[in-house]
Amino acid sequence: DKRLNYNSIKSNYSRHLKQNIRTSYNKMEKNKIEFENKVSSENEDVLFSSIVDVSKSKLNEGKHSVYLDEMKMNFIKDTYDKMDFNCIEIIFNNKIVAYRTNFIHNNRKFCLDASFDRDYRKYDLGALSVDYNIKDSCNKNLKYHCFGTGIDSYKLRFTKKVCKIYNVLYKGNTLKSGLIYKKKLSTNKHIENNFLKELNKKIPQGKLS
Repeated sequence: DKRLNYNSIKSNYSRHLKQNIRTSYNKMEKNKIEFENKVSSENEDVLFSSIVDVSKSKLNEGKHSVYLDEMKMNFIKDTYDKMDFNCIEIIFNNKIVAYRTNFIHNNRKFCLDASFDRDYRKYDLGALSVDYNIKDSCNKNLKYHCFGTGIDSYKLRFTKKVCKIYNVLYKGNTLKSGLIYKKKLSTNKHIENNFLKELNKKIPQGKLS
């Protein structure tokens, strides 16, 4: 029944990653930023509003904020409300500048969404929030920590372990369902091939575990 250990995990951080984290804290001190890490277990309206605002910062990089789609936003909010919610927040001068939302189930933490305010990019908030999220999982004595879907570069600074997610399709009995099934199957195969190409570029297959 092995549990996560923060010191053991941190000892495997690269020298470059450790230096980046130290540099971020030094920059905060130099610029007299009032810094706070916070963990929330309830999705209160004020917190959710801040999450939405910070997420919109992704648009500055041509990325998408899931909260701009009302249907998706309502689904995610409902998930936050019904699951064992966990949110890591980085606060600068009483303002949330980065967050990482998770849910916890059966001693496992799964990251659902994350973002940071692009106005504070030089502080490497992505790395800081991941590090603090890992530390929180260890403090909670959890068994597993999942970084969430996708093979974003920042995640690969912390881990080289990748788990595949499987999508199951069932073919219906009608002609229409058969056509939809074939189309979905083709789309999923295309997505899988693109994913494997990206994965091979970022992590050589021999290093996967």
